[in-house]
Amino acid sequence: MTTAELSSYRRPWWLPNSHLETIWARFVGRKPEYTREIITTFDNDIIALDYLIGKSGKPTITIFHGLEGCSRSHTVANCALFFHACGWNVFVPHFRTCGIMNRLPRAYHAGDSQDVGWMLKYIGAASSSTERHFALGVSLGGNALAKWLGENPQQQIVEAAATICAPYDLEACSRWMSRVFNHLIYERHFLRSLRVKMISKIRQYPALADVDELKSLNTMRQFDNRFTAALHGYTDVDDYYRKASAMSLLTKISTPLLSVHSDNDVLVPRVNLPANPHLHAITTRGGGHSGYVTGPFPGSFAWLSSCLREFFERV
Repeated sequence: MTTAELSSYRRPWWLPNSHLETIWARFVGRKPEYTREIITTFDNDIIALDYLIGKSGKPTITIFHGLEGCSRSHTVANCALFFHACGWNVFVPHFRTCGIMNRLPRAYHAGDSQDVGWMLKYIGAASSSTERHFALGVSLGGNALAKWLGENPQQQIVEAAATICAPYDLEACSRWMSRVFNHLIYERHFLRSLRVKMISKIRQYPALADVDELKSLNTMRQFDNRFTAALHGYTDVDDYYRKASAMSLLTKISTPLLSVHSDNDVLVPRVNLPANPHLHAITTRGGGHSGYVTGPFPGSFAWLSSCLREFFERV
């Protein structure tokens, strides 16, 4: 398969820049009516699992959301609706603290491949009657999924996978996020959401930190150094970014993986991906960060969803 066959994305004329593409995409499409199950994890924590049951014998797809995302995030929701309309079973597990607040003092992070593997095994067992199982990771969820694939080259749970705008190099993404305009629009938005969750977590576990200290953090790098790294076994932010990034593991992946990026992503800078016959990379002209809206106003996600289905059906 050549990536050229799948890379026919055309940005609509009425979304003339990357920021408009990224932001407008949030308002496109409908939200699915999921069924929700609260499941207990391998370490006695809890997460929310949302799903849509398809037709008998049809494939299953597991979708991992991005930073501070959920099953109703625009890319996740639109892909879920598309694949369910095709008769597929759709599962959207939430990372810890997303969807519902978890029990344990830990949260989630970009390299949470252990949770990705456990979730895929759980869903694979729950949908064992289906013929095929695929996985999709959006943004942060894409990095975690790719990391798991690289750590488990012999895995037999999913037949193929795809990532959308995955931050394979977390250090580079941190620098990209801290640029003035990105900081004002996106980084501050993520920090506000993360602060709310961490305040709730500190109320559960007061020894974690002081709320005033949390409020003094102004960048994602500072937050990752004080909380993400500390809560998840990394020595500091540099250790976290290095070990949690999927980039060094991409050459080890043996599962067919479609990696979709845009050339004007506002959150993920362009990187050179390593050569791997199992890695199929698309870099679109336009698209923003997980935007990929096409067609006349108000637009749709038809290109992205169809591109993913075409890839999965070809492998």
